[in-house]
Amino acid sequence: MQLILTANTEEAYIGWADIKKARSEFEIFVSTISSKKGSIVDSEKLLRYMEKIHQRDLLREKLRLKNCMLRGYKKKLEEQIREKKKMRGTVSELCLQELQVRNAQLQKESDEKRQELQQLQLTSRKMAQVLDSYRVNPS
Repeated sequence: MQLILTANTEEAYIGWADIKKARSEFEIFVSTISSKKGSIVDSEKLLRYMEKIHQRDLLREKLRLKNCMLRGYKKKLEEQIREKKKMRGTVSELCLQELQVRNAQLQKESDEKRQELQQLQLTSRKMAQVLDSYRVNPS
């Protein structure tokens, strides 16, 4: 942002310097013409000078339009960057939510398997006790 302000300030100073220069040139030119009065060469010089000013104004307008276009393009790119950053945050949140759901599912499955294992261990102990009782009493 500071860079933009600096660039705009420099642009304004350059424009102001051009205006001062053009004003002094015009004053010198008008004072020269008014002292000679009515010369055809002077009127041609005036027309050339006015054309030169017109060309400078056209160039200035062209550069201003180009500058506006570039600023718009820059804003568009900055907006795209903001959107991408926002989407990254959203994607991260979505991924986190998906991982949390998957984690909950896996924990539930793990608990079920653990309970099944405990049930099998209990059944195995009971069977071992029954078999031990048959070994001790082979009736």
